[in-house]
Amino acid sequence: MVKSLQKSVQLVVRNANVHASESLCKFVIVNKLVVVLIKLLKQIDYIALQVGIVLRGCFNLSDD
Repeated sequence: MVKSLQKSVQLVVRNANVHASESLCKFVIVNKLVVVLIKLLKQIDYIALQVGIVLRGCFNLSDD
């Protein structure tokens, strides 16, 4: 009876560890996706800024 209870407790603990491990894995994946998305948005923002600078320069030339 005691061994049966011990096995049941071990299964519950292992199941909890598996769920914690899966949750951590999902968090790491989402965290990496967010980091990649932020880097991509920074690059897009930089390109838009450069385009804005070029266009501003074109408009300034017409004023001369």
